[in-house]
Amino acid sequence: MTGDGSCLTLIVAGCMDSTASNYDETANVDDGSCITGNFL
Repeated sequence: MTGDGSCLTLIVAGCMDSTASNYDETANVDDGSCITGNFL
């Protein structure tokens, strides 16, 4: 909380797809960066 009683929300952009190779468990905003599939 801030001094005026309001709350700050930390925005963490990243991949929110837990099946993606670059999944970010700290992300709370999906930025479309997920890497999925079989890229051999």
